[in-house]
Amino acid sequence: MRKLIESGEYYKQARIWYNQEFLLPFSMRSIYAILFSVLVILTATLALNIKSLFPLNKSIRYAIFVDDATDYAASITPAEFYKDDTEKSIAHIFLTTYVERREGYNYDTLGDRMLYVQSTSTKVLYNKYNNYLSLDNPDSPVLRLQRYATRKIEVQSINFTSDDEVVVKFHAISTENNGKILEDTNWEANISFLMDKLNVNARTDSPFNFTVSDYKVNLIRDNNAK
Repeated sequence: MRKLIESGEYYKQARIWYNQEFLLPFSMRSIYAILFSVLVILTATLALNIKSLFPLNKSIRYAIFVDDATDYAASITPAEFYKDDTEKSIAHIFLTTYVERREGYNYDTLGDRMLYVQSTSTKVLYNKYNNYLSLDNPDSPVLRLQRYATRKIEVQSINFTSDDEVVVKFHAISTENNGKILEDTNWEANISFLMDKLNVNARTDSPFNFTVSDYKVNLIRDNNAK
């Protein structure tokens, strides 16, 4: 012991022991306290951020202006073309609409016309119509009329040659936006079609199918020809 004291080693070891027993635990407690505080703060911040994400579907109130609801009322066309034959009257309505949509042209409504013809024609017949509109066809109305002209159709008569075949005569007139007449013609369309039988006991939302299976059109007269 005297040697340790004389050499000073005793005091070095005593200082080391003192630091380990008294100073080091206090420093560690301080470090742990700081780390714990930081952890609590981070956890609280994370919890607040997660809470701000809920609810995932948030309702946002806003105001929009809409047109008068009466503008969207259903348009009902009476099936009274043939007083003693309701089914033929219904077919008359479908055939008139089909010819007007298929033969008419307006660039702004071209997509709607194509969808209508697609939904009321056989696949083969629709493909022919699609090829007719194709830009590869020099007689395509898309090439001839483009955005600057429209083609309007007026069905003049529908003659039933059988229960599922008709001859439709119609007038076609194409005009530019400035009013210049490009086409004034009369046509005849031979149409074969399939239509569901009328069932008065069917539910209100029951589907009613009308499909054109054959369509051939011929020019009768060109009113602009000299």
